[in-house]
Amino acid sequence: MMVVYKVLSTLERDWVDQCMDYMLRLSKEAQGVFANGVRAKNYQHQAIVMTNAKFTEWATKNQHLYQADKK
Repeated sequence: MMVVYKVLSTLERDWVDQCMDYMLRLSKEAQGVFANGVRAKNYQHQAIVMTNAKFTEWATKNQHLYQADKK
């Protein structure tokens, strides 16, 4: 989890693709934490991550990791 939080805090536009390649190697739980961190309202790098093709592809395939539970 420390790696995920470090990436979230230091992410730059130039290496979002490499970051997403690395995130795929982590557990699904860690990937979910990353996605929820990106989705946080006050996340400063949200726009550069959410517009990245690799992130949007990952988000489409793994939306069950960050969706609200169905009641």
